[in-house]
Amino acid sequence: MTDGYGYWLYMLDYDVMIVEGIQTLPAPALPQTYEFTEGWVLAGYKQLDTYEVTAYCNSFEDHSYFDIFYTWDASLETPAWGTPTSLNPGQGFWIYMYSDQNLIAPLE
Repeated sequence: MTDGYGYWLYMLDYDVMIVEGIQTLPAPALPQTYEFTEGWVLAGYKQLDTYEVTAYCNSFEDHSYFDIFYTWDASLETPAWGTPTSLNPGQGFWIYMYSDQNLIAPLE
């Protein structure tokens, strides 16, 4: 898999896919910047620590996105969509952007 790319999988039955990786080199001197375009954006949370959603999105202009994130929680007895207040390493999320914005990830 390549950093910065998203992948769609076509599945014939319900299942859970677990993706594992290795810890990357220490964070660069400058924070990572990601382009979020207007409309629905599917993004992967790549930080190594848990962050509050509001702290992680601190670089967005006020009122530039819908203030609810949607995440899939496969760990529940009945897997479901959720609206967390924090993001965990390896988690993906949907966000609706009202305008194009750059997300500047916090330095760890």
